[in-house]
Amino acid sequence: MDNIEKYQAITNSVRDAIILVDENAVVSYWNPAAEKTFGYTSKEAIGKVIHELVVPESMCQEGKARIDLSVKTFEETGVGYFTVGNVELVGRRKNGTEFPVELSISPIKLSGKWNAVGVVKDISERKKEEQEMKDEEQRYHALFNRAPIGVLIVDPTTTGFIEFNDAAHKQLGYSREEFEKLSIADIEAKGSPSEALLYISEMVSKGGEEFETEHRTKDGCSRNILVSTRAIKLRGKTFLHCIFHDITLRKEMENQLEKYSKHLQEIVQEKTSQLAEAQAQIVKSERLTAIGELAGMIGHDLRNPLAGIKNATFYLKRKDECFSEQSKEMLEIINKCVEHSNKIINDLLDYSRETRLELKEISLGSLLSEAFSMVQVPKKVKVVNHFRDTAKIKVDMDKLERVFVNLIKNAIDAMPNGGTISIVSMEANDHLQLSFTDTGTGIPDDVLPKIFSPLFTTKAQGMGFGLAICKRIVEAHDGTITVQTEKAKGTTFTVTLPFEPKQKLEVKEIG
Repeated sequence: MDNIEKYQAITNSVRDAIILVDENAVVSYWNPAAEKTFGYTSKEAIGKVIHELVVPESMCQEGKARIDLSVKTFEETGVGYFTVGNVELVGRRKNGTEFPVELSISPIKLSGKWNAVGVVKDISERKKEEQEMKDEEQRYHALFNRAPIGVLIVDPTTTGFIEFNDAAHKQLGYSREEFEKLSIADIEAKGSPSEALLYISEMVSKGGEEFETEHRTKDGCSRNILVSTRAIKLRGKTFLHCIFHDITLRKEMENQLEKYSKHLQEIVQEKTSQLAEAQAQIVKSERLTAIGELAGMIGHDLRNPLAGIKNATFYLKRKDECFSEQSKEMLEIINKCVEHSNKIINDLLDYSRETRLELKEISLGSLLSEAFSMVQVPKKVKVVNHFRDTAKIKVDMDKLERVFVNLIKNAIDAMPNGGTISIVSMEANDHLQLSFTDTGTGIPDDVLPKIFSPLFTTKAQGMGFGLAICKRIVEAHDGTITVQTEKAKGTTFTVTLPFEPKQKLEVKEIG
């Protein structure tokens, strides 16, 4: 009993169909894989003649007669038509569909009578893959033979040609019969045969390569060739698939064009550089002039009335007993609007003025802490500080603090639903890098190129001078400010500052 249970456990776990039939081809065992393969349950199959279940209806009468004869012979001798090893046949499922199978039958005597154990493997996928490989090979040979450029299959051990198309031998002036007797060493005009063999071995180890070389034609001339190679497997062996582009005419034309264009290119580059420099100076001058004039007018026309409004608001707020809570809220709104208006005026004036620095050697850690104290960080925003305050640096404290405050506020604005601001510092090549990373929405691709431009903003309030002023302040320190962003993942602004500013700016050191 134990042996029977072990046998059933083994056969039930096998992926291939296992079928046991008696001397009359009647099914006595039908494992789960057979149920899946043919669609009949074990209850439906056991007791039925196997050929009535699995032999296709399309089989010819001669084939069916051969099966009947084979069953009779097997009953007497244990040998039948299909007991000769693995054979490929067509099987039939319960729903009538036919599919390719691999069949192996082993005779076994039970109770003095011949029985047969059949192992049936569904080879539909294998046949499909074989057909796809066959189709792919046919397509490859069609492309191979019709390609207008030379294509060769090279044996890397001998450098001989396993296969080649007509273009390969015709572009070098050989007939097919002449060319098939040659090797890469015979047509390579650069290097010795041993060098060619070594180079081919290196290309095989790399998996392929593209390079330019020279090939000899039948009449002894040289042709410039661009070679593209790729290591491939054929019949279990590695070969080199080579494509030869004859670029001789292209090389000659390139040389002529180079002679004609060299002097012209130098002139164009010189004039372009001069024009770009002049245009940049004009644009910068015009921009600063326009902004300066605008800032002056706004400052003159608005600062006095804004100061009056602010003073009046301050006076009214002191009269607490005279106002309702709603009136007090209105006064606070007026006061904030005045402050925002003053900020716009200050931004305009700051951007239009020349940036003058008052340098002082400080620790950026303290400056960063001061910047965070000036910003109200929401509870849902977490600040992770990886800043290493290990070195002193010369900077304008007030101006750089303004840069930090602006970057921190931008990070908070980018995370309306909360997130994390990470501060990381790094020292390299006499410079200090300070990165501000948020986990916000990221900057859209169409906005990114404009973020440091003045008068550009995506916010409901503001004139778009924040990042433009940050850039001017950082560059005034002989530093850089860069940005990296990823949609829906966040943005990183990186400020890079030298420990000692080197630009010839009008600076004042205070000790």
